[in-house]
Amino acid sequence: MTRMQTLTAALVTATALLLGGCAQTTQAQAINLYQPEWGLDSYEQGMRAYEHGDVEAAARYFKDAYTFSDAKAEAMLGILYLKGEGVFQNAEVARAYAIAADQRSDFDAFDYYQQRWNASNESDSAYLIAWVLANRFSGQARTDYEKWIRLAAEAGHSEAQKDVVKYLN
Repeated sequence: MTRMQTLTAALVTATALLLGGCAQTTQAQAINLYQPEWGLDSYEQGMRAYEHGDVEAAARYFKDAYTFSDAKAEAMLGILYLKGEGVFQNAEVARAYAIAADQRSDFDAFDYYQQRWNASNESDSAYLIAWVLANRFSGQARTDYEKWIRLAAEAGHSEAQKDVVKYLN
């Protein structure tokens, strides 16, 4: 891990820890909707919890997996922070998680979010794809950033709509 990646990971962790107490829970979220299964790692447990709608449990599992350097968990934390599911909503923290996950040599956040986009046209995935590409610092990545940020905006993502106005007009 490079010094920049280490600093990015430390910044993401510190920000999440400092602001982590800001999450608000509803009565429905307070009920444990997901029962853990033996033999699954923390990321898999987090995905199961997320699929069952227990976003707070999912966030706990993803944070646990993140402490063990699980890049997929880091990418999912980007989604959770962007949506404010199980954690406080913060687009900057979400982007930091997505970019940090993409900086790992063993993981491609673009591919991960693109698979989510292809499965559901989820505007949050398109938004994070745009920021991952913007961070890659190449001419083609800039063109691709514009494509994905516009897709996210057209799909109704409010942060993407603000970014189109701010950066592309």
